[in-house]
Amino acid sequence: MLTIVVSPALSTEPDRDALIEELVRQYRKQLDKQLPDADQTLDQSEDIAGQVGRNVSEAVQKRLTEKQTKTPPAKRQACACGGAARYKGKQPRQMVTLHGVVVVRAKAAYLSALLPFAQAANALERLANVTVSADTVERMALAVGSALGEQQQKDVVAHHHDRLPEPEGKARRRLYIGMDGVGVVYEPAQDKNGKDTQVLARAYVATLQNAQAFGPLLGTAAHQQGQPRCRDVVAIGDGAAWIWQIAAKQFTGATQIVDFFHACQHLTNVADARFGVGSAESQSWQKARRADLLCDKVENVLLEIKAWQPRSEGKRKLRQTEYTYFYSNAARMR
Repeated sequence: MLTIVVSPALSTEPDRDALIEELVRQYRKQLDKQLPDADQTLDQSEDIAGQVGRNVSEAVQKRLTEKQTKTPPAKRQACACGGAARYKGKQPRQMVTLHGVVVVRAKAAYLSALLPFAQAANALERLANVTVSADTVERMALAVGSALGEQQQKDVVAHHHDRLPEPEGKARRRLYIGMDGVGVVYEPAQDKNGKDTQVLARAYVATLQNAQAFGPLLGTAAHQQGQPRCRDVVAIGDGAAWIWQIAAKQFTGATQIVDFFHACQHLTNVADARFGVGSAESQSWQKARRADLLCDKVENVLLEIKAWQPRSEGKRKLRQTEYTYFYSNAARMR
């Protein structure tokens, strides 16, 4: 836990009076903005009072801290080693206080998404020279995540009611929208031959909820990336039915494509069951079928699977499953 002791010494009485007057003005502004005209329930009154109090506390903490840091330090100070330390200048640091968190909260939340909380706290100390406990990092991450989730849901509702603003700037030429464990929306750059070469912009969404909740989240993210004004929208998926249902509902008219990686996984399922896992025959068959897919010859793949006549019940079921996969997604493999 980072503890900051601030003992501001206001140099003159006018300085003190000016600070009080400014804080009173801020307090009045908060009350004028947040106090309702109509009657409120007890819970609503408590929420309003708590919010006003927190806002004013943060303002007081900020001003007192700023006042303290503006006080010029001594040029030379005693050092713990027994010698003298010379003042070299100030380095900006973001601080966690009882009444407010500035920037550090976002950094902590970002690091905690990549690392365990204890490691995130250690990284924050090394990168920003701010010491916080693992428990504090966890609380910050939860607070930031909750705030982002609330805003995300507000955007989803606005999008559903056609109230979400479209992004400014030039219309996108093409957007790829990928769906799997997460949703990815990205805009490609093109070379002089018109081939997509790299990603210019991207956005990600994910949820632990079901596909019914995931679809609107992805639709909102695509809208915020300029999908309504985009000339060419491409929906990419592994071939699962729920993905194409979302694509049809959220991105009507988009080109639907099965990604090559997942299609090849299904080829492997067939080849290994038919010729043996990792066998030379399996590898050769997969290579030929991948070439068929790259040449828009999915019919060859269907004929090859259909020609296989397995004896066991398990392999017959697998054959039927994989044949149905390629048959139902054939138009998305051309």
